[in-house]
Amino acid sequence: MSYAAAAPGSAPRRWVLRPAPENLPAPLSDDEVTALADAQATRPIAPPDYIQGSLAVDFADLDDDEPSPQIGPLPDAQAAANTIATAVVEALAGVRPVTQLIRHTRTEVYDWLARRAFVGGRRREGQPVRRPIVRVARVTQPGDRVVEASAVIVDQGRARAMAFRLEGQADRWILVAVALG
Repeated sequence: MSYAAAAPGSAPRRWVLRPAPENLPAPLSDDEVTALADAQATRPIAPPDYIQGSLAVDFADLDDDEPSPQIGPLPDAQAAANTIATAVVEALAGVRPVTQLIRHTRTEVYDWLARRAFVGGRRREGQPVRRPIVRVARVTQPGDRVVEASAVIVDQGRARAMAFRLEGQADRWILVAVALG
């Protein structure tokens, strides 16, 4: 049973349940419905003040099996790998907010990074935060618009390994898989 806050020294008041008032209008009779329909049918319809033009698009020749055209050229794969590796390890260390990686990760990778950063942040409570350093990043391109990279990370005096895969979408690289050692 819940009690409302009371003034000091007085007995607590009990909550009182009251039914909600009926705010709905009374239903219309058949005659009223007919009268409204007749009034709307005879009323002239005024044109709107502004009409925006429309563009006719023909989708008849569009083939769904073809990939959509790319927007622009991708940035340098080596520079993108260094930048994304640095952003990932800084987010996991608590130096950078994980939300900065949303544009550059797939949803499942972002979810994994966010969970891992949250757990790591709880483990580090009260400890000073040090910025991890990406020492070396190696990049290979096994296919068109695909980059597989590995990086050596120095974090609190320990060397760690990171492997990740980037795929080119539109005009940027997207992190689609990551593994930390």
